[in-house]
Amino acid sequence: MRLVLFVLCLTLAGVLTASAAQPRHKTISGSIVAYSGGLTCINGNAHWSILIQVQRSGRKSSEFVQASFSLACGASISTLWEKPARTRFRLTQVEKCDEVLKEFIPLVDDATGKQTGAVPNWTYVPGMEHERISFAQVVPCYSWNALGYVL
Repeated sequence: MRLVLFVLCLTLAGVLTASAAQPRHKTISGSIVAYSGGLTCINGNAHWSILIQVQRSGRKSSEFVQASFSLACGASISTLWEKPARTRFRLTQVEKCDEVLKEFIPLVDDATGKQTGAVPNWTYVPGMEHERISFAQVVPCYSWNALGYVL
């Protein structure tokens, strides 16, 4: 009886652990509006973010999600917007990552610690410059495996 109870507890613990450890995937349909990053190369990879405009059915306004991904250093991301404007993305939710969408990255003087200017954080994808991005809103963030999409 104790052995059966012990095996039952181990099985239940394994099932609960396995289900809690699985990442949450989400498939969305949207258009890449802007991109950011790729300035540094770490361990052979450049890290990027894209801003995807998601149009929900029945809503007039659109919302945005941010997706981070990495590619080999020197790889061109221009192939991302050579595909059709509206695309399906399979994303993985990143816990506790939602953040305020920033329009600019502040430049800070190392000696004084004061802000000396700012540079744009996002670059519009060609043909999407007319889209209005609502900066200062909180956007959900995801990770994206771009390899199958880009190649």
